[in-house]
Amino acid sequence: MVGQLATDPCCCPGDRCLATRWAPKRSCQAPDGLLSLHVKVSTPVKLELIRRLAAAGVRSIEATSFVNPKLVPQMADASNVLQSCLEEHPKLAFPVLVPNAKGLQAALDAGAKEVTLLAAASDTFAKKNTNCTVEENLERAAVALQVAAASQCHVRAAISVCLGCPYEGEVPAQRVAQVASRLLEGGCQEVVICDTIGTGTAASVRKVLEAVEGAGIPIDRVGVHFHDTYGQAVANTLAALQFGVAKVDAAVGGVGGCPFAGPGASGNAATEDILQLLQGLEVETGLNFSKLAETGEWLTSHILQKGNGSKAGPATLRQRRPAPQRSVDSPRRPLDGVRVLEVGPGLVAGGWTGATLAYFGAEVVKVEPPEVGDGIRKWRILDSQTQTSLWWQSIARNKRSLALDLRQPKGRELLKKLTGHADVLVENFKPGTLERWGMAPETLRQENPGLIVARVSGYGQTGPKSAEPGFASVCEGFGGFRFVNGVPGEPPVRPNLSIGDTLAGMNAVLGILLALLKRGRLSEGVVCGIGQDVDASIAESVFSLLEACVPEYDYAAEIRQPSGSSLTGIVPTGTYPCKDGTFMIIGANGDSLFKRLMNAMGRADLAEDPRFAENSGRCKHQELLDQAIIEWTSSNDASEVQAACKAAAVPCGPIFSIKEIMDDEHFQSRKCFEEVELSHGGHLKVPAIGPKLSWSPGRTDSGGPSIGQHSDEVLREKLQFSEDEISALRNDRVIA
Repeated sequence: MVGQLATDPCCCPGDRCLATRWAPKRSCQAPDGLLSLHVKVSTPVKLELIRRLAAAGVRSIEATSFVNPKLVPQMADASNVLQSCLEEHPKLAFPVLVPNAKGLQAALDAGAKEVTLLAAASDTFAKKNTNCTVEENLERAAVALQVAAASQCHVRAAISVCLGCPYEGEVPAQRVAQVASRLLEGGCQEVVICDTIGTGTAASVRKVLEAVEGAGIPIDRVGVHFHDTYGQAVANTLAALQFGVAKVDAAVGGVGGCPFAGPGASGNAATEDILQLLQGLEVETGLNFSKLAETGEWLTSHILQKGNGSKAGPATLRQRRPAPQRSVDSPRRPLDGVRVLEVGPGLVAGGWTGATLAYFGAEVVKVEPPEVGDGIRKWRILDSQTQTSLWWQSIARNKRSLALDLRQPKGRELLKKLTGHADVLVENFKPGTLERWGMAPETLRQENPGLIVARVSGYGQTGPKSAEPGFASVCEGFGGFRFVNGVPGEPPVRPNLSIGDTLAGMNAVLGILLALLKRGRLSEGVVCGIGQDVDASIAESVFSLLEACVPEYDYAAEIRQPSGSSLTGIVPTGTYPCKDGTFMIIGANGDSLFKRLMNAMGRADLAEDPRFAENSGRCKHQELLDQAIIEWTSSNDASEVQAACKAAAVPCGPIFSIKEIMDDEHFQSRKCFEEVELSHGGHLKVPAIGPKLSWSPGRTDSGGPSIGQHSDEVLREKLQFSEDEISALRNDRVIA
């Protein structure tokens, strides 16, 4: 048999509600289900699926398969999965699938108390799957059953191709009954009739069950397992239930299935659809339908990245989610419900990442040191009454402050617990800090598989310079930005801003949004999928600004140089002096733009000169053209230059200070300024954060919090800490 990975939650109206098999399916030669995606499903994700099923009311979960890990690498963690399940959910049953005596022994060694053996009703199918005849398969099963009996292990046997074989066609019902009888006589407590390729009908189901019952097998020792290839799984289940069967296999999201059924074949009967049937029959299962539907959506769309095989699950979710309505006063924002922890020494890059996420709706908890707080709190101009930076009101807007001493083991332990309740962790420590604290991203995702860890640093998390400190000033030089910024022959110029930090924050936000998109989340805030790391480097963020520098150097060994206020290779574009002592920026580097500018200047001769018809010719005569433009701008005030360019539809504009920006009617009409209320009264303007969204815009709800302003409520809300526990932490100076 060639193993394949699938998930088969088994729903029934009796004590054994659900089984989820991360196992080689008994029915097929080629891998399907998760294996068909060519991705390795991690142990944490498997355990997360089991947790979700348990939370939905599942009482019996077939958690894994003990097969040869060389043939099925996906199952190499079988022992770890089973042992974790037994430890985490001691009151649940965890049967596991085993193909033979060797697999059975491995399962028993891992603590299994219930197993599912593989069998078949067709010789051809048995030979292709297990390399033996049906009779030989039964003889092997007898050996395994003796071992199981000695260990007091409950055994069920799954019989493949009972309702049709891809090689032999119809399988005689009496043949199925004979195989079932032999297995029960050998010590099986239960047999499962499997419609491997989904060709069964209600009539053929009844025919096989009649043969089984006629062979003296009690129906309460029979289960069924249907595939939905031809859309008959629910009808076949109803036929089995009406016959008296009380144990029905099904797969959450309808995943799995047999490749022999043909291209595009459906998977197993969907748990959600079977549960919908049972609810219609007024059968009490103890299962939470909504949670099962959410789990099916999570598994199919965000883990397997395939269509949901259930009809009832997606329909229920659609009905549960009301059509979004826009509120004029407080419209929903795109990141509403996303939970973010921002931690690190502070400053610009990490802070701007959190600020942008919070602006668009994310719940951001800023973790900062007690007493001193984030470094930005004391930078530049301070509020005279609070002695807190005015910058803090902008970069910490919409955030909650948790003052936590990460120098103490208790503080680090609290941070680790909080990551278990977060969607995103933004950190800008020196690379390796989280690892030294035992909080490497892969470690954190063992408890929270969906966690996205955004790491902002000078040089990135890997490479020879990764361990070096890297502020924007240094990284802007290392990343190539400073080299091209300035006047030829003079020292490079630094803009009076931390451009590299802001760019790194923007890159981190972009990475987080992409990771959230990949991971996915339901509109009601239910987290789905697997998280990943976002590695945002200041040096690489400014490096990404270098446009064509890389290919030009690689192809032509051309090293772009600083060019003052012009742009190398694009003419004319630059900053030009005006008569009133100001400067205007003019960009007329398109062919038609150049002609329009020259005509506006009264230089039709230059507009029609064939030497300047294309950019390549203009570049050769850049000095001549720039001098002509300077002569024109120098003889006119800035307002006259701007009016002439506007009339000619040539891009032109002044160089504004912040005063002129805030006075400008365009910025005002675009609502580029928002206000926050200061703690001592009064209001302070802060810049809005782009981009502007028409239906779900971001907004500023509050300014920067005081140090530890929300410590108590965060610990109560996220970790359910009591007042006594919070007081003890405060007395130990772990929090403030």
